[in-house]
Amino acid sequence: MRTLILSDIHLGLPDFPLSRLARSARTLEPLLEAADCVILNGDTADIHQPRLKDRALELYRELESMAERKGVQLLTVCGNHDVGLSPLTHVELESGAVLVTHGHAFSERMLPWVPASAEMNRVFRSAAEQYPKTVAGAVRSANDAAMVQWSDERSLEEPTALLAIGTQPMRVLSVLRWWREYPCDAARFAQRYSPATRFVVCGHSHRAGAWKIGAVGDASRRVILNTGSFGFPSRPAAAIVTSTSEGSEIELRRISVRSGRYSLAPRSAPSSWRIH
Repeated sequence: MRTLILSDIHLGLPDFPLSRLARSARTLEPLLEAADCVILNGDTADIHQPRLKDRALELYRELESMAERKGVQLLTVCGNHDVGLSPLTHVELESGAVLVTHGHAFSERMLPWVPASAEMNRVFRSAAEQYPKTVAGAVRSANDAAMVQWSDERSLEEPTALLAIGTQPMRVLSVLRWWREYPCDAARFAQRYSPATRFVVCGHSHRAGAWKIGAVGDASRRVILNTGSFGFPSRPAAAIVTSTSEGSEIELRRISVRSGRYSLAPRSAPSSWRIH
């Protein structure tokens, strides 16, 4: 059994001015063919921007149809750009040893550089007092906060994340600080809501990579795997969970572009771990 985890595909969102390969069922097809199950871990389609919604949903339905034709199980986890696209807040694999969730619920500082961040933080805290103290409850709090951004005209008027962040140096500093703290936020989130988790697979920050948080031998030690983004400013990666009769492992593998489509890059041994 092979499960492939992707995040932040952002169907419908153009990559101006980077001119990257468009995301569609056709360009993503090799990734679907590489697994028995594919988990789309949030921000799959930009359905909350009115000018993008129709095209984003069209591309998402095409991806669903392709997965069905190929006999690939497709699970969609909600993110802050596609609240309501799916009821799934997270997925647990390997008896809970692997937690798959988008990552916008790791702390109230979901997007500290956006104009609506203060109000988003307030809504997050307020909602967290009402919902169950679980992974699902935390994600529901984050979803409520995410909708604040999409009801803020300032967010909808910004042309692209690249232009919005790149033209304001203080936003750049805020992003860099948040990137540094994000893996630790992920580890604390797992410790609080899912203590059995040893591997957290997330996206949201658009920064692909693997981080080991905690001392060797410590029960709270966790590996945080971020699969990056298909858009600005990262390059995409995939987390792959492979289960055999001899055991299971998880790896983080880069995604490259070949012949105009997205494909898994060759395996890198240092980026794989056994799941005990």
